[in-house]
Amino acid sequence: MVLSSFGFIRVLKKSSSSSEIKDFPLVSVVIAFRNEEENISKLVNALSKQNYPSKKIEIIAIDDNSDDNSVAVAKDNISGCNFFDFKIIELGKEFQKSGKKDAIRAGVQHTNSEIILTTDADCIPSNTWIYSMVKEYTTTNSKLVCGPVMYFQSKGLLKNFFYMDFLSMAGFGAGMFGIKLPIYCNAANMLFNKDTYNKTESRVGGKQFASGDDVFLLHAIKKYFGIKNISFSLTRDSLVETEAPESFSEFFKQRIRWGGKAIGYRDIMSISTTLLIFILNFFIVILLLLRFSYSSELFVYAGLLWIIKCLFDYSILFPGAIFFKYNRLNRYYLIMQLFYPFYITIVGICSVLVNVSWKGRSN
Repeated sequence: MVLSSFGFIRVLKKSSSSSEIKDFPLVSVVIAFRNEEENISKLVNALSKQNYPSKKIEIIAIDDNSDDNSVAVAKDNISGCNFFDFKIIELGKEFQKSGKKDAIRAGVQHTNSEIILTTDADCIPSNTWIYSMVKEYTTTNSKLVCGPVMYFQSKGLLKNFFYMDFLSMAGFGAGMFGIKLPIYCNAANMLFNKDTYNKTESRVGGKQFASGDDVFLLHAIKKYFGIKNISFSLTRDSLVETEAPESFSEFFKQRIRWGGKAIGYRDIMSISTTLLIFILNFFIVILLLLRFSYSSELFVYAGLLWIIKCLFDYSILFPGAIFFKYNRLNRYYLIMQLFYPFYITIVGICSVLVNVSWKGRSN
């Protein structure tokens, strides 16, 4: 955590120093969607307001077997947009159970550009998103560029718990890029080279999971092209935001689904980091439980571990809170930390033992 906090600051400084774009290349934005009739019009509207030349933006929207009016809503919002092209591809029923990876794959094959950006239909990118991500790509000559994703801020204890949990993941993930040890990213904000994708796609792990199109692609590119070909655009110009889950049940299932992909990791750093975080939180919980059956001294040891963990976690949450302009960190931090070891332990165990569904699909 401490190292990742330094990495966060390092990648923040590096991202702010990238040079401006002189020639605007064509960019393809690939959006895989499933049952997003309430959100997709907002995304199209946000894309139409980009400060990147609209004639240099191609939108490829892939309908992943929606059973609502997502396709009709998307088509209605195309009119008036001045993009280079706007294609809506409908996957066949043979892909009913295969998920987002096949949707992304189909979208990539229909693009006219070598530069591909991905986001999700329930997200809202900043008006400078495309420009900022392409700027990082052209400046660093990377094969993969990842960017920040965060929840919209909301009031209430539960929503702030969701926000701080996501903030810890976003901050830690960006920080690991800063120390040249990237372990995960988010497909809601990702740019890659088409040729790189085509060369890497067959080598991407996690085929048994319907999701994981982001982290397994990162691991494959890291393995076959090296860390020097991967970068992170940590600027607010690159920010993509989305709504937090509506309920704890929805949040809990989402985290189990995300955590379940860890059993498919082949990247050593990702495996060791995931295990370390789980073991630390699990050990705190076990010490607290054993305290009732054995020595009360175990409570002291658990307390010391908890304090150390709080300090480490704060070291990454604090710079993340500054970057995302989150001013409720100190108000909710200790409350969150009281529950966090139990939350991580339960999610970690359930990720291995429980198979949750998402929009009619498992994992």
